[in-house]
Amino acid sequence: MTDREAQEYIESWDSYRIVPGLDSVRRLCSELGEPQEKLRVIHIAGTDGKGSVAHFLSCVLHAAGYRTGCYQSPTIDGYRDRFMINGRPIAKRRLNEYLDLLKEAAARLTGAGFPHPTAFEMETGLMFRYFADEGCDAVVCECGMGGALDATNIVQSPAASVITAIGMDHMKFLGGTLREIAGQKAGIIKQGCPCFTAPQQPEAAQVLKERAAAMHAPLVTADVKGRTAHVKTGLGGSSFTWERPDKQGSARHLHVSVPEPGTYQIDNAALALTVLEYLREHGFPFTDRQLLAGMADPSPWPGRFEVVSRKPLLILDGAHNEAAALRLSESLRAVLPGRRFIFMVGVLADKEYDKVLKDTADLADAIVTLTPLGNRRALPALELAKTAASYCSEVTAADSPEEALEMAELLAASKGDAVVGFGSLSWLGEMRRIVARRRG
Repeated sequence: MTDREAQEYIESWDSYRIVPGLDSVRRLCSELGEPQEKLRVIHIAGTDGKGSVAHFLSCVLHAAGYRTGCYQSPTIDGYRDRFMINGRPIAKRRLNEYLDLLKEAAARLTGAGFPHPTAFEMETGLMFRYFADEGCDAVVCECGMGGALDATNIVQSPAASVITAIGMDHMKFLGGTLREIAGQKAGIIKQGCPCFTAPQQPEAAQVLKERAAAMHAPLVTADVKGRTAHVKTGLGGSSFTWERPDKQGSARHLHVSVPEPGTYQIDNAALALTVLEYLREHGFPFTDRQLLAGMADPSPWPGRFEVVSRKPLLILDGAHNEAAALRLSESLRAVLPGRRFIFMVGVLADKEYDKVLKDTADLADAIVTLTPLGNRRALPALELAKTAASYCSEVTAADSPEEALEMAELLAASKGDAVVGFGSLSWLGEMRRIVARRRG
């Protein structure tokens, strides 16, 4: 199909309703030749940090010479970025070819009386088939939402399961308590397959422990505080020493640098390093030099405390829930102490935006709200402004991302002021494009 036909076909998937369970995606992958069975998958679930951990893992495996697929959704810069091999998105021509293949498979299913797969199920089927056809040695696969009933969870024996920090998110679908949400995330823990987790709140940690025990799966919690030291973070990135016991039991220290600023990236990097230590001994050998080169890979990871402009200083971050907002606030204090901040905020209506504002607004001299474009769940800028006014005395609603940036820059009167845009990932990509167009 042509590029235009491909875009229209992808957009048509939004009309297919979600049917709970994994039967639909299993049928689709059966039509596609069970590609997921041909891949070694590192499966990632969690609330915050999934994208960053996936990025670290992918970069190190690529640096070590492995053909590495990475599947993430949503993405900021473009649809094709959901299907990456060695840091490169699927080519337009290849995407269109796979869409033809998917269309034929879906027609066979609906012709047999089955529901049409949902958008995420179609993307997941495409991902598995593409990575299998391309002979990927490893696939870093991020859950779309939850875990137990996520379309990616048809992988039966992952090389490793990874669960990042769990918080309150997607409550409409995953449950109204931390225990319920953790139970969904824990669904990716498989029989006998090791699971690696970030430090969790006690309630979530207990759920993971119970699931791992039931599945006879080793459960390893990343020892962030015990194994990291000499932590530094600034606009140029972060660094720390990582203590790693050698085979004789004595400690060795690796001096790790990552290009992303922000204190929370130390936690994400520590979890990735914990997973990589296991992978190195179980089918993916690599050297310390390759490990350090991959962690320091300068390729940008959009929307994660990303500096997109220096004059004025403009930082974009995908903080869209309470836990992420707290980490953003912590990072701003650590990386830019004493600065004056102007916030641009745009969120989806089903997110805990009141808590996001409450946990960050004490840093803001002014807040500009905007409506994320192209998303039916977007909260109108005026409604968000009413909530923001409870926490900040200077609040303005913008009609567009362009106007929001212009307003924020006018409010950033001093050279030392910083503009910080955060909330839904759905508008950060457009903001990056606005800045790029200005540069010409």
